[in-house]
Amino acid sequence: HKDIENHWNSYKKIYSLKFGHHEDKKRFEIYKQNYLKVIKHNLEFAENKQTFEVGLDGPFAHLNHSEFIEEYLMKFPSDLK
Repeated sequence: HKDIENHWNSYKKIYSLKFGHHEDKKRFEIYKQNYLKVIKHNLEFAENKQTFEVGLDGPFAHLNHSEFIEEYLMKFPSDLK
């Protein structure tokens, strides 16, 4: 757990992210889930169970899937309300 916290703190510094206490806890939990998914996937890659590696590259690792879609993916006119 401490290793993930160290990664989280480095990640926030790299991307100049600052959160209030409550939001920081929430974002850390999302980051931790994403971090563990990456570790699991890459272990499976090492065992030839996956065909590619993944990483926590870019400023997206503190977002969950729906937040990423909402923030970064293009909306088509039929998606707009």
